[in-house]
Amino acid sequence: MKNIPSTVYRYRSFSASTVEMLCNDVLFFANPVNFNDPFDCSPFVDVDSDALRLQTILQQLISTRVHGETIAALKSAKFDENSANTHALRIAQLDAARVLDYIQYHATNPDYDDPLQAEINMLRNNIETELQDRYGKGICCFSEEHDNPLLWSHYGDQHRGVCIGYSIDRIPIPDLKPVNYSGDRKISTSLIDAAIIQKHAVATAKLDAKVLLQKAPEWSYEKEWRLISNVGPQDSPLKLTEVTFGF
Repeated sequence: MKNIPSTVYRYRSFSASTVEMLCNDVLFFANPVNFNDPFDCSPFVDVDSDALRLQTILQQLISTRVHGETIAALKSAKFDENSANTHALRIAQLDAARVLDYIQYHATNPDYDDPLQAEINMLRNNIETELQDRYGKGICCFSEEHDNPLLWSHYGDQHRGVCIGYSIDRIPIPDLKPVNYSGDRKISTSLIDAAIIQKHAVATAKLDAKVLLQKAPEWSYEKEWRLISNVGPQDSPLKLTEVTFGF
């Protein structure tokens, strides 16, 4: 694990939203779908489990997502907590069963030479989609460097913006995580199984890192660190210490 730098830097264009962010001491956590790298936070699921185990993984992923979405909707409608949970569990189970039935039925399409392989492919595709939905988190990106000309050009409005320095000198220490530039986007279904079904802590941490902290080697010049939270503006866990102006 890399040592967290004492100061990290965020390049921004000089705008009303940047000034507001500085004045209110907030950070904006962006949805990864808006990143300039379309492969960022978009893992590739590699199948090393049998069809039955894939069904179990997909069922758990769908149930967890639908249960959470239903609970949120019922809470906003001021449903009783126990009734809401019972109803959400039933909806989650029905939704998961519906998707699995759909996959099994369409795998028998005579256009497929191998129905079992067709089912495995459809299960894999759905697991990949559900895995991305599971990590519907916002990300705030920082660099170790304040004087990188490529970063000034790409993120600092062609050197006309600002570079904001943040110290980690706060309690609790901010949970900054380093980006891994190995470029390996593959996530095995056995790892997903260990994390999602068996709930092994080490596997869960590895899965989280694979989804949220993996980039291609070509991006390594950014020397990036990330904070992860809900999408949108959030109170900054970092300490604002400096602002460097561009041209």
